[in-house]
This record gives sequence, structure tokens and C-alpha cells, in this order.
Amino acid sequence: MDTVASRPHRLAATPTSRTMSIAARVYGYPPAHNAGSEWMLHSMLRPLAERGHRVTVWLSHPGTIETSYDIDGVRVIPTRRAPTSPPTPSARTCCCPTSRTSRSSPVSPPPAGSP
Repeated sequence: MDTVASRPHRLAATPTSRTMSIAARVYGYPPAHNAGSEWMLHSMLRPLAERGHRVTVWLSHPGTIETSYDIDGVRVIPTRRAPTSPPTPSARTCCCPTSRTSRSSPVSPPPAGSP
């Protein structure tokens, strides 16, 4: 009779030769940003990098950081967004007939005196 107790013990994760590419997109990352969430993410990504996985962090708001850097095997890449122009006002900003922000709404108000 096969029971769980009679089976040989196996580790939950067995090492393999396959590597993963792991990417994270975050606001900031150590050492420039030293809040708890940044260090918590680093504490999760660092062991993956130590196991040989390719770990990359993309910064959405790099601040003064202009070049990529490595910290404990984690590659950090600052990204710069192209400046965006403010949205152009459209002819139809709201479909509500009583809206004061949309004077060119295709919906006409109900005739006076109608219920």
C-alpha cells in the first residue's frame, strides 16, 4: 500500500537547466528609490537572478537616472517617455444633452413642455 509517508521526500522546486526571462515595470527601484515596496520587489527578484534567470526591471519614472545599471544581478533600465501633447478637444466630449462642456453634442434637448 502506497502512502504519502512511504514516498521519498522531494523538494518543492527541483533545479532545471531552463532559464526564464523575468521583467518588472515599476515606478522606481533601489538604490534611487528606497521605499518598502521597492526593496520588497528586490528581495523577490534577487533570488531569481541568483538562480540564473535573466531579471530586468524597467523604470517608468527614472528621475535623474539616465543609464542602465545592475544591482545584485538584477538589470535596471530607465525608460524615457516621449513628451506628450495635451489632448485635443473633440467635437463631442460628452453625450449628455445637459452638459455645459459639450456645446456641439449630437443629442438635442427635449422640446420645451414635454414630460
